Amino acid sequence: MAKNINLNEIAEMVTNRHGARMKRSHKKDFREFISKTATAMGYDSRIENNVIAKNIVIGHPETAEIVLTAHYDTPPNMPYHFVKKQVTTFGIAIPAALGVGVVLTKYAINSQNRELLDFMLNSIQTSTYMLDGIAALSLGVGLYSFGILGGENKHNYDDNSSGIITLLALMNYYRNLPENERNKIAFVMFDNEEKGLVGSLCYASKHQIKNQNFLNFDCVGRGNQINCIYTGKVANEFTNDIYETLGSLASQGYTPRLKKSTIHTMSDHLPFMRSKGSLTILCDEKDSPVTEHIHSSKDTEISLKTVSEIAKCSAETLNSLLGFNNENLASCLNENDLVLTGTLSALQR
Repeated sequence: MAKNINLNEIAEMVTNRHGARMKRSHKKDFREFISKTATAMGYDSRIENNVIAKNIVIGHPETAEIVLTAHYDTPPNMPYHFVKKQVTTFGIAIPAALGVGVVLTKYAINSQNRELLDFMLNSIQTSTYMLDGIAALSLGVGLYSFGILGGENKHNYDDNSSGIITLLALMNYYRNLPENERNKIAFVMFDNEEKGLVGSLCYASKHQIKNQNFLNFDCVGRGNQINCIYTGKVANEFTNDIYETLGSLASQGYTPRLKKSTIHTMSDHLPFMRSKGSLTILCDEKDSPVTEHIHSSKDTEISLKTVSEIAKCSAETLNSLLGFNNENLASCLNENDLVLTGTLSALQR
């Protein structure tokens, strides 16, 4: 039988010893750590080098019916609320301002209002330096956001050590399955999600994904509101199955909810929109969204109980979908292998 790992010890390693995973050297150390851990649990693992992203692939995705994913890279340290503000400013305000300018110019030309046309031309000449400044600022913000100019954030407990720990718990749970059954599940840890879903886009372009379901874990360590984030007009069957199972956590104070993907909830489920099913599980609080603490020095704590409960519910759904709930496999699947306890916090160190 494959080795049963101590999940709490592994969680400590992920959040502290390998908590910063933005620099190349730190990523390399983390990949080596994951490869050794996967081997100890009896899994085959490899690094898919796509030049712009190095994804960690565990198991055999070519035979898998369900692929479990999480991104392992971490962001630069950003000022409070920066993520939310930069999306709003550069994703909405600037296009809106340009749109207003186009509408006014079109109106001035159509109405042949000479005074308005002169004003528009003078404004364009005057704003040339302003546009240059905006372009330079936008470039700087972009490079900072992508971790090229920004300093590495030391604490990334929720984003996304929590997702990585969830994958490790599920790997531990499924480690003793017979080979033909275990080949129905694969695990992928994506690189460079923080730079624009680069790792998952590379993976989607390289693999056949049409007949597979993808379940992604991103920021699942803080908050009692468990979001099942999906794409498309309505949630598909796979999403609904996960959501219904998470509903069992309501008695423990959790609030599962279905949530359609928006610009504020972009994650690694998006490159798999054409797959059989794809969703991201993300936790937050109704009055304290995840953007309040990620990408900043405030990302210093996760609840291992929350991680464990999400892993258990996910496993319950996967077992049903893959036909693992039978007596022949009962000895291979032990829910205790998914149990994590307590809270991990940088403040406790």
